[in-house]
Amino acid sequence: MHLLLIGATGRNGLLVLKAALASSHTVTALVRESSKSKLPQHPNLTIICGQPTSAADIAKALVTPRPPEAVISTLNLRRVSESPFAAPSPDTPNDFLNTAMNALLDAIRSTTTLGSEPKIIINSMQGVAESKSSLIFPIRMLFHHSNMRYTLSGHQELDELVKGSGMAYVMARAARLTDGNGKADVSRVKDLGDDGKGAAWTASIARDDLAAWLVKAAESDKWNNHSPVLVN
Repeated sequence: MHLLLIGATGRNGLLVLKAALASSHTVTALVRESSKSKLPQHPNLTIICGQPTSAADIAKALVTPRPPEAVISTLNLRRVSESPFAAPSPDTPNDFLNTAMNALLDAIRSTTTLGSEPKIIINSMQGVAESKSSLIFPIRMLFHHSNMRYTLSGHQELDELVKGSGMAYVMARAARLTDGNGKADVSRVKDLGDDGKGAAWTASIARDDLAAWLVKAAESDKWNNHSPVLVN
């Protein structure tokens, strides 16, 4: 199948790209010109330079070389360091995720006919919407009273926007991310449902396992219009 990947040069995005190419899918990656060199050369990879907040740039990616069956977005708010509690980067506005998704939805509507839209798959996070209750109280307070509140709020708005679009979607509400062992194994991923009931207070998921699961969600209709909390 053919996929459009947005956020391909990020930590999770590169792993999704690796997983998709390893599964013999073709991929179009929308990246900023300055980030182009981070991507590997591969016969199944098409690179389109542009901004994830530009409907025109996304529209070009949606038709080059052909329309995708699914769009995977691993975009997140950029921070001044790798710490999840670091302050937001000055070059990433708090409404970045919302703006980028509005641009994607506009681009899809301008390049497809009703009923032929690609499925939208989002690398989201545990704690959004009905999964909020799956976090223990101290973690919920930490999320709401630290710099994590900007990320949580951004994904909450993104969640509502996608669900209101009427398009098929999958929201992967990943638990705390770990670096794993570099060997993706989608069988290690556990789906705890949209509310995340039963999640341990130390719940986590390896980035490479999550990446493999996102590709699997593109391949299957099993999780369409669901937002499962994912853990190892």
